[in-house]
Amino acid sequence: MVIKVQSIYIKTYSVDVEGNIIEYTKEEKQNAKAKAKDLLNQVKEEDADFYEIASKYSEADEVEYVFGKGEMVEAFETAAYSLKEEQISKLITTDTGYYIISSFSVDFKELLKHSHSGKDKMDFLVFALLQFLHPDQ
Repeated sequence: MVIKVQSIYIKTYSVDVEGNIIEYTKEEKQNAKAKAKDLLNQVKEEDADFYEIASKYSEADEVEYVFGKGEMVEAFETAAYSLKEEQISKLITTDTGYYIISSFSVDFKELLKHSHSGKDKMDFLVFALLQFLHPDQ
């Protein structure tokens, strides 16, 4: 089954000028975790706009993802597939940082309503086609 989620990512590493990954110090990781926990509290507030908060604070290139099983980091994927519609995950820890995931309705009209750009609409069309072709995956 293909699903669509929004996520906030707070990383626990940096990249030097040569492209080498430098793991954060223990203190930097604690600060990243505190930031992620604060964002989790923000998105769980009544009337919070997950997409708006994610767009502003996420350290990932994308906020919305459409994917199938086996395409994402295991902890992210397991959490995403376990969420009910419109549910927000707990803080998810990976080797590279912290994630907060918001599930999306699988109702196509609802997915289209939440599309914010031309790229989102294209992602939606791909999502709809995959759901049509492989409804049980």
